[in-house]
Amino acid sequence: MVQAYLDKPIESSQEDILGRGPFVQQVANAIRNYKELDTSLVMAIYGEWGSGKTSTWNMIREELQKGG
Repeated sequence: MVQAYLDKPIESSQEDILGRGPFVQQVANAIRNYKELDTSLVMAIYGEWGSGKTSTWNMIREELQKGG
């Protein structure tokens, strides 16, 4: 029997069952605080295939769009 797994990232924090919220909050706050400086910022999310990089980025983007 062949079993396939779909690589479908979550779209919002409401779908987060792995508890990434605190990490997402810290990253979003770091970005918010950094944008006030007059320099550029480069960030990367590194991990194995299927480890949740896109899901995490989607949650960070969602948090940043909330403002605050």
